[in-house]
Amino acid sequence: MKFRLFMIIAFLLVSINIATAADDKLAPWPIVKRCLPTPIVPDKNWSYDGEIMMSGWAGIHAIHAGSPTPGVIHWGYGLLSPDGQWVLSQKVDSYTEQLTGGGPMGRYIDDYSDIIVENLKTQKKIKFAWQAHIEISSSPYPFGPAGPLWLDNDHFLSFYGAYGKATKEANIKTEEIIDLPAIDLDDNEYSISPDLTRAISYAQLYDLTDNKLVSEEKVGTVNDFQSSVWTNESSMFIDRVQGTNNTSTLTIFNRDGMVISKPFVNQDQRIVLGQFSPENNYFSFTEYSQRTYKNHPYVLDMTKYIVYDLCADDAQGLAWSPDGTQFATILGQGQRPIVVVDMQEWQPYIVGYHTGSVLFWRSLE
Repeated sequence: MKFRLFMIIAFLLVSINIATAADDKLAPWPIVKRCLPTPIVPDKNWSYDGEIMMSGWAGIHAIHAGSPTPGVIHWGYGLLSPDGQWVLSQKVDSYTEQLTGGGPMGRYIDDYSDIIVENLKTQKKIKFAWQAHIEISSSPYPFGPAGPLWLDNDHFLSFYGAYGKATKEANIKTEEIIDLPAIDLDDNEYSISPDLTRAISYAQLYDLTDNKLVSEEKVGTVNDFQSSVWTNESSMFIDRVQGTNNTSTLTIFNRDGMVISKPFVNQDQRIVLGQFSPENNYFSFTEYSQRTYKNHPYVLDMTKYIVYDLCADDAQGLAWSPDGTQFATILGQGQRPIVVVDMQEWQPYIVGYHTGSVLFWRSLE
């Protein structure tokens, strides 16, 4: 009898420990104040590799060590390829139509035409004949299908045809366009894994190898104006999960939609997803205040399971260096310093000034 009682107590203690360990695994990570010092002008022997790309008044601007003044490398806005060597843009004519009677008061109409892909190094341009017609009734979320989306550095896909119901893929090397009937881009926040085997649509995860739902559980938040961010090797992704009492949880999922961790939780401020570093050791994100219109930057350390609070009042974009040892950002709003920060010393070095936001840091090799 005593032995049986002992075994029951032992079983309960083991169950409690397992449950506690599971809860600890999903607990928010410790926040470490890694406050950036005052930015300084670096020594003349200090330098950095690659080119930092930014949004600006004329389109896409860039700066590198040999040219401290940002220059325009692409007039107008566009979508950068994963390696930052190509930029994709599409012509669209937009107009509205007022409606009468019951129901929506208006309709947004977009007519899309040719997609132009430009190599930012050689200025070579490739034109893809592309036609799509989108109509959206007035609503709190007036957005059409997702796209264009880069699949890799040589392929992209986008919606096509009447109401954007078709999906097509383009090949930059062969300049061919093919149909992709199995992919539905209806959700504006559609996200696809780099290995092209997983997709997220309306916060649900799909296996693209057989076009089936992986899990019934939601893996993000629908209509929150941002898409899930995948690691480079497609093993996991990050998204923001909206909870009760206006809480937001930064949540890490594995490729099958299981929750791995919930490193950061906040309330009343919007979590804005950033980028993984090239080796997936770090992930950037910000808290955006709708009261002050400022972005408070943070970095997840994916190896030490801690959150770095950079203590910056405002930061406009954050991009990782090609080797993942540095990041670039613009501190403040208006004509503010572009800084490069080494992850070992955390000192911001001023490399220029710009009005805009950091987009990407590409290799020039």
